[in-house]
Amino acid sequence: MKITLPSFIHLFFILISINIVSCSKRTEVQPDEVKTIFVGSSAGVLYSFDAARGTENWQFKINGSIYSTPTVDKEVVFVGGGRSLYAVDVITGRKRWSFETGGLVTSSPTVVNDIVYVGSWDGSLYAVNAITGNKMWDFEGLSDFDSSPTIVDGTIYIGNYGGMVYAIDAATGAKKWGVSTKYPVFSNPAVLDGTVYYGCYDGSVHALNASSGQKLWQGNTDDYITSSPTIANGILYVGSGDGNFYAFDAKTGSKEWDFRTKGYVDSSPIVKNDIVYFGSGDKSFYAVDAKSGIKKWSLATSNVIEGSPVIGDGVIYFGSYDRKLYAVDAHTGIGNWVVETEGGVGSPCVLMKSGKVLHPGISGDEQ
Repeated sequence: MKITLPSFIHLFFILISINIVSCSKRTEVQPDEVKTIFVGSSAGVLYSFDAARGTENWQFKINGSIYSTPTVDKEVVFVGGGRSLYAVDVITGRKRWSFETGGLVTSSPTVVNDIVYVGSWDGSLYAVNAITGNKMWDFEGLSDFDSSPTIVDGTIYIGNYGGMVYAIDAATGAKKWGVSTKYPVFSNPAVLDGTVYYGCYDGSVHALNASSGQKLWQGNTDDYITSSPTIANGILYVGSGDGNFYAFDAKTGSKEWDFRTKGYVDSSPIVKNDIVYFGSGDKSFYAVDAKSGIKKWSLATSNVIEGSPVIGDGVIYFGSYDRKLYAVDAHTGIGNWVVETEGGVGSPCVLMKSGKVLHPGISGDEQ
């Protein structure tokens, strides 16, 4: 097998409105709506866009590129860029604090219980106080952390360039277990029903027992995997550098189907309403039937798509290295709006009017 290098909560949250009509209370269920899109660019700009019109609310510039996916918690946007982790005010776009590491921060932050977790190319995973920006602890992995932390039941799961996948106590930073794959792990782990799933540069998808790190199965492709897996309805979906997009049985690792594109697939997929969505190095964005692997629609852009999409309120948002952010009807592929940015566009996150945060995850819209 030839290994080549890559180029580089549900949709609706229920609002309960209590109206007084004729001296009685009536409860109406109102659907949530997408309010704001946040996304970073390779030019080092973090953007805030109005979701309905695509108009810019503000931009925050750093010294360095942003490949990290932003997240939002308590009116603050957190994003990695350059060598630092940044906390930016949701409304004003002004910096609240920054935390500098010893290397590039391409890992995407995760916020749990007022703690921000993020990896760095200095070989450390950091836990930072979300309010003050002060370091709480760091875990030394002895190799670059490009993978992003996944936190389930107080345990952090993350991989690194040295080929290690770790389970780490989120409160203390103590290692629970570590497993070597011998090849770099850029993929973000997905954790579901006691199993950890991740892609590896050896061209395989691995499944481990979440408690022990014991290997359960391995599914093979014909080139590297930096795409992060998504699981829906018992099927694992992931892209490969061999130009194919794969569906594996999540329990056994047997291949269900594959879909051929004309470029590498580094983009991480999302699944909604039995459709799986992802981008490709062939410059196109795809919607594929999640059960059969048959294409529903595709949309061509002017450059490669490496970032991961997100869905909110029936609209799918994704970026391309053609320096554009796209908002597209998830069912038809018809564009709602397109905005131009500085630099290639990575993976966006969505803030709903209710305060719910949507970003790529197990179902494509995890909080």
